[in-house]
Amino acid sequence: MSARTALAASLLVLTACTGTYFVSSAACVRGTGFDCVAREDLATDAGPAVVSLFLIGDAGEPDPPPPAAPMRDRVLGELAADIEDARRGGSEARLVYLGDNIYPDGLRDATSQGRCAGARYCPLDAEQLDAQLDAIPEGTETYFLSGNHDWGNISGPEAYARIVNQAVYLEERGQALIPPVGCPGPTVRDVVVDGEVALRMVFLDTQWLLLPTGSRPDRESSPPAVCTYTDDDVMERLTRDLSIAVEAPVALLMHHPMRTYGDHGGRGSLTSAVVYRAGWSAQDVNAAPYARLIDRIDRVLEQTAAVARHPVLVGAGHEHALQVIYDPETDVHHLVSGSGSKVSTVGVGPGSEFSAGFPGFMRVDIHQEGTVTLRVRAMCPPRALEPLGAAVEHDGGVTCEVGDFRTVFAKAIR
Repeated sequence: MSARTALAASLLVLTACTGTYFVSSAACVRGTGFDCVAREDLATDAGPAVVSLFLIGDAGEPDPPPPAAPMRDRVLGELAADIEDARRGGSEARLVYLGDNIYPDGLRDATSQGRCAGARYCPLDAEQLDAQLDAIPEGTETYFLSGNHDWGNISGPEAYARIVNQAVYLEERGQALIPPVGCPGPTVRDVVVDGEVALRMVFLDTQWLLLPTGSRPDRESSPPAVCTYTDDDVMERLTRDLSIAVEAPVALLMHHPMRTYGDHGGRGSLTSAVVYRAGWSAQDVNAAPYARLIDRIDRVLEQTAAVARHPVLVGAGHEHALQVIYDPETDVHHLVSGSGSKVSTVGVGPGSEFSAGFPGFMRVDIHQEGTVTLRVRAMCPPRALEPLGAAVEHDGGVTCEVGDFRTVFAKAIR
């Protein structure tokens, strides 16, 4: 076994914690509480990162009132610090907000009743987006995906109005939705280093794809939608765009995960499990439109895997947890990073390598020659109204101090 192979193998055997909130199917060192850290410096073997991709989703929920720990503000502060660290090291940093940027109804305007009346945009909604905008370090290229809540968690003209509101608001702040408002994608953004593509990011608006066909925005909508793709068009374009995995690592980025063992996968809370089994929610993976979408994207990924020479990652939010799930059939790592502002219980299943119902985000470093390293960064959350620094015990016997922030999982992906 070569030194490089030995190191790669050692990185797969990382300390982890067991339990409902914080679990791993990999080698586990029990009783270590929140001190779950990788035992190797991944950069030692791979060299400095040339691109650093930061993934955070579902950051649109306001913080709880004091004295509870300010979860979202703490996570966003650590995120900004990590981005600055990457940039100081010479890495090209990219930040992706994975959707559900505003809870619970998207960006409402003066046409909405109650506390939004009389305002151009509902202040309660705009404040949630402002918190994420303000966390972006100056000069950091950032992308905002849309999630079901950004569409108002509804369908039809009112849903389109909510996502148009967010697109206009972001544009006024120097940012933009990706794919463009009313379009499903795929939209490609390449990170070029020394004249070559070091990372391809491919963005999909999965909520658009989950909408009933008759309720999708079109040229008759107000404002008119600029895209009139069919589902077949999207998949054909996706197949083409992912084919660059022959030459460079690829990250397929969207709101809805294709693999999950949280609430939307029927493995979270008892309530969510009942809803899941009853098939009541179109936002669960067993819903017919969602299941069809997964099947179609899986077929594209299988084609990609047949020719890929570099890692293919799928990044998503939607679940309020942190999960790393490896699918050997497509040779794809599914990175679920949806705990930017709220958390829920989560379990494990086939392919689970890491699963945590803690707030946090993920950092993916791309090194020269396409080597990829992954770090999961998480915060110890309060169970109720514990202040920062309070020692709490979470499900599964995980003991940690509220507000403590750590790298809790790391892996080399080759």
